[in-house]
Amino acid sequence: MVIPNLMPFLPLALPAEVNRWVNIVSGTLYTVIMILAIRGGWHFYIFYGWIEIVLTALIVRYAWTWARQAEREGSAQ
Repeated sequence: MVIPNLMPFLPLALPAEVNRWVNIVSGTLYTVIMILAIRGGWHFYIFYGWIEIVLTALIVRYAWTWARQAEREGSAQ
């Protein structure tokens, strides 16, 4: 539960490049943990687990593409 609780705070406290890598690593780690944890769980736990998997995968995707978007915007100016 520590990783999801830190994710809203860390973008405010860390520099952008460090924040990007923290989001990629922690999001990937948490996604893998949830995939392993939902097997054999109750139906509501599996449902909420898939929601968490989708959201953390989206965090990783946005963090991965975020620097490239910033570079493109910077080069356009």
